[in-house]
Amino acid sequence: MKSLALFAFLSLVGSTFALFDSDDSPVLIINAGHGGKDPGSIVGNLEEADLNLAWATTLKNQAEERGMEVMMIRENDEYLDLKTRIERANSFDGKAILLSIHMNDAGEHTDKNGAMLYTKIGCSDEEILLRDEMVAHLSTFREVNIEEGEFYVLKNSVHPSLIINPGFMSNASDLANLQSPDYMHSFLDLVLNSIQE
Repeated sequence: MKSLALFAFLSLVGSTFALFDSDDSPVLIINAGHGGKDPGSIVGNLEEADLNLAWATTLKNQAEERGMEVMMIRENDEYLDLKTRIERANSFDGKAILLSIHMNDAGEHTDKNGAMLYTKIGCSDEEILLRDEMVAHLSTFREVNIEEGEFYVLKNSVHPSLIINPGFMSNASDLANLQSPDYMHSFLDLVLNSIQE
C-alpha cells in the first residue's frame, strides 16, 4: 500500500486531460459488490451490500447525466457469484471500463480511514493511466491509497478495471461520509472527471 496524495496532486496540476475526452467516452460498467445472501461487512443495521448499491446507482445516474452509456451488473439486492459478474461484464463487446464498488472494514482498527483503489497485479497501460488519473482527481478531495492484488473480477475482466473503496465502515467519520448524499456526489463526480473531461 502506498499513499499517492502528493504525487497525485502534482500530477493533476500538470495534467490537462483525462483518460477519455467527452466525445470518446467508453461504456461504464458498474459492479456493486455483494448483495442478496452475501451482505458484506455489517455495522449495526447497515450492510455493505446496500451501501455498494447506493453508490453504484448514484454513479450510474451521474454518468448518464453526462451522456455516458452505463451497464449495471446488479441493480437490486440480488446475489451474484463472481463468475456471473465477470460473464456479464465481459459480454459487452466494445470500449468499456469496469468499476467495482466496495467498502472497506478494518474491524477493531477504527482509526483506519481513507479511500482505496485496488488494481490487479500486472496492470495494463490503460489501467495504470486510469488509476493514476483517478488518484490525481480524488486526492484533491481526500486521501487516497492504492493496492494491488489477485482479485477475481479484475484478473478476468477483458476491460480496464478498478475496485473503488471510498471509505471504511469501521471508522465513524468515514461511515458518516459514506451515507452522505453530498459526499457521495462530490466523490463520484471526481471519479467521472478522471474518466471524462
